[in-house]
Amino acid sequence: MARKDLLLTIKNFLLLDEDGLEVANKVLILPYNDQNQILIQDRTGFKSSSWGYFGGSIEKGESALDAVIRETMEELTIQIASKDLMYFGEFTEVYKGIKIICQCFLWKMDVSVDDLTLREGRDMEFVAIK
Repeated sequence: MARKDLLLTIKNFLLLDEDGLEVANKVLILPYNDQNQILIQDRTGFKSSSWGYFGGSIEKGESALDAVIRETMEELTIQIASKDLMYFGEFTEVYKGIKIICQCFLWKMDVSVDDLTLREGRDMEFVAIK
């Protein structure tokens, strides 16, 4: 995937930007419901922040869309279709010396939370979007 703002180089199997920062390509999914709430993950004891979103790394040769579908299956044990996802945008941040480029997707849930099996994290909860 070509990016105008990055000079991508493979060095020791790491993707580096023009400043020599390691680049990590990620995806996240924002499941939401009819009550204008999003589903978030309680990651206490699993990740450094207590609450967060579902998602993960884009694997080599994988598109962002394929990655978000795979990550949703891995973390919530539900198969979603690409037609049910809406691309929301991208953000970039540097975290612990790594440049993270994250593709974000929205998914309007047509299932109950009871139909999901959480595989990563301690719990999940809907929170209101204000």
